[in-house]
Amino acid sequence: MRSDARRPKAAALVLLMGGAILLAATGCGPAYKPMPYVPKSADAPPITACHDAVGHVKGMKPWILGGTCCCTPTQENYNLHIAQGTIPRDMAYEAYLDLYKQRCIVTDLDHKNCGNLCDHGPHVLAGGRCMATPTPGTPAYETITYGPHAARATRRGSPSPLVGEGRVRGEKESCLTASTLTPAPLPSRERGGHENSL
Repeated sequence: MRSDARRPKAAALVLLMGGAILLAATGCGPAYKPMPYVPKSADAPPITACHDAVGHVKGMKPWILGGTCCCTPTQENYNLHIAQGTIPRDMAYEAYLDLYKQRCIVTDLDHKNCGNLCDHGPHVLAGGRCMATPTPGTPAYETITYGPHAARATRRGSPSPLVGEGRVRGEKESCLTASTLTPAPLPSRERGGHENSL
């Protein structure tokens, strides 16, 4: 009778060992299939905004005058814009620089290598006050160079792209003028009736 009691245990053990061998031989899950390789296009998308890292694109108007040229406003670039007719011929270089100062836009003439993460950031095309050259290889560089862009400069009298944005981090009061910004209303702290409610 003892042998009859051992038979079901032995059969269960044989089945268990057979199942383990079968799983080990075939693997516990489906076979690994790598994703198909899809090469990235070697052709860069068209440049929608030029800056010092890509060089000036002929015919692009300066950002401060409503275009997408974010090249540093140097005397050399100013002369280039005058020759291309993207800046009025009667505008002096000092008046051109004053446009940036009036809007509190900082450029590579003021500081460099901030990655548009400075107190004036983000980049002007993303709605900030920093027009420093974006750092190549970063997502910000890709967005600034190839688009889409959140904001553009506008002519006086038309709505500013920064209306409702409020003050940029670290911005001085002297930069807030009626022609450049309309401060956003302060957010209400009365959510759910308590200041600290979640």
